[in-house]
Amino acid sequence: MTHTKRKRYNNEGHERLQEHFDCECPSIEDSLGQSDHKKRHNALLTSIKANMNDQVRIIGSGSGLHVLLEPKNNMTEKELIATAKEKGVLVYPVSSFYERPPSQEYSQVLLGFAGLDENRIHEGVHLLSKAWF
Repeated sequence: MTHTKRKRYNNEGHERLQEHFDCECPSIEDSLGQSDHKKRHNALLTSIKANMNDQVRIIGSGSGLHVLLEPKNNMTEKELIATAKEKGVLVYPVSSFYERPPSQEYSQVLLGFAGLDENRIHEGVHLLSKAWF
């Protein structure tokens, strides 16, 4: 096993140092299906860009199993959630994570994709686009 340090960058371009242990065994990411996660994550981002393009801001596109979406449509968080639900898509509030939500021009919602395959992701994003624009 070898020990190395690599420079990595987060979504905002800030450098962070990541220590890395190399070994000749399968990585934890491989055993957890990380490549499948990355495919679905990429499918989500591609679908959002294809269906909504500049009408939304994607926040946290390099992170876990969720992304924050900020649709530029002047709907409230409750309206975003309700209209998505009418189309059969669940999105989640972000206001509950704040003691005092920051002032911002547009509302944001949390979009998860952990239990969805690529086809369902594309279908859901298409439905969101219809609901919001």
